[in-house]
Amino acid sequence: MFRFRLERVLQYRRRQLEARTRELAAAQMALHEAVAAATAATGALDRSRQQAAKARRGKLDPPEMARQLAWHDYLAAVERRRLEAVALARAELAGARTRLTQAWRECEVLRRLRERQRREWQQTMDRRERRALDEIGSIRAALAQRRADAITA
Repeated sequence: MFRFRLERVLQYRRRQLEARTRELAAAQMALHEAVAAATAATGALDRSRQQAAKARRGKLDPPEMARQLAWHDYLAAVERRRLEAVALARAELAGARTRLTQAWRECEVLRRLRERQRREWQQTMDRRERRALDEIGSIRAALAQRRADAITA
C-alpha cells in the first residue's frame, strides 16, 4: 500500500489554499463594496455641484452659501476617502491573488511529488510481481524438465 510521507503537509497546504481562496473572495467582495460606495459618493458630489450651479443663478444669502460650500467640502472629503478605500481594496485584492498563487504553487509541488512517488512505488511493485511470476515460471519449467527427464530415463 502506497503511503506518502508528506501527506499531512499536503493536507495542510490544501487547507491553506482553501483559506487563501476564501481570502480572495472576501477581498473581491470588499473591492466591489468600496467601488459601490465610491460611485455613490461621486454621484452625491455631482448632484451637489448641479444644485450649487442652480443656486448661483438665483440670489443666495451668505449663510446659505456657506452651508452649500461646507456641504460640498464634506461630500468631496467623503469621495476622497471612498476613492482611497477603493485603492486600498485593489491593493488588498492584488495581495490576496499573490498569496493564493503562492499557496497553489506550494500545494501543486507536493501533489506532483506525491504522484511521482506513487508512480515509482507502482513501478517497483510491478517489477516485484514480474520477478515473482518469472520465478514461478522458471520453477515450473524446471519441474517440467525433471518430469520429462524422468520419463525418458
